[in-house]
Amino acid sequence: MPRTRSTCIIAYHEPQCGEIYQSIEALDRRGMQLIEAQDAAGFASYQREYGNTICGRHPIAVLLHSLAECAAKHAIAHQCRFVQCAGRRSMPWKCSRRA
Repeated sequence: MPRTRSTCIIAYHEPQCGEIYQSIEALDRRGMQLIEAQDAAGFASYQREYGNTICGRHPIAVLLHSLAECAAKHAIAHQCRFVQCAGRRSMPWKCSRRA
């Protein structure tokens, strides 16, 4: 069997979102909403439920917990928002199926 350059495994797909890439985008946006809301517990739950491989997920979790601690101990609130997102669709990756 010839080797492929890469293999992607789609573990989660919501058909009501449309094509797989649209479902992945919707899943990413859920994670982004939790980050913007600074919801550390929600982000952890999201990761457990969907297993979405967000690059930097561990540092993001540390940031979310740090912001919560800062708000609780020092009454300092921070705002978090995404200003630009390249998204996965722009990445040149190929999927292959295993027989």
